[in-house]
Amino acid sequence: MEQNFNPKTVREKLLRLIDKTIQKNTQVRKILLVFLQTEKTIHRESLRFSFLFAQTFLRPSR
Repeated sequence: MEQNFNPKTVREKLLRLIDKTIQKNTQVRKILLVFLQTEKTIHRESLRFSFLFAQTFLRPSR
């Protein structure tokens, strides 16, 4: 990840990535969206994990 870690930027990227996803993997998307909505104070590692998780599992199928 970047040296200067900005939770807001990563959160926005993650939300955009979830929005872009057209896969039928709705359960995973729901879990991530709930996580983002409920977690007010997001820890660096949790956010990093979520971002990597989304990148790995929520790629649009080609």
